[in-house]
Amino acid sequence: MWEAIREKKLEGIFISSRNEIVSKNTKVGYQSIQKILDLENMRGIIMAEVGELDLMRQEIIMGGMI
Repeated sequence: MWEAIREKKLEGIFISSRNEIVSKNTKVGYQSIQKILDLENMRGIIMAEVGELDLMRQEIIMGGMI
């Protein structure tokens, strides 16, 4: 499985043995919660989405003018 992941250059894939799955799952969950609770991180996510919405709005307006 590790070889297939390396070959395809997949990201965000978590692999674990049956004995370690609960502890790894807990660690990933904790990290995700910490990112959500981090105000600066959330600000960055929101600003990125607002930027994308601005670009989409501009494309729609420009498309309507042509």
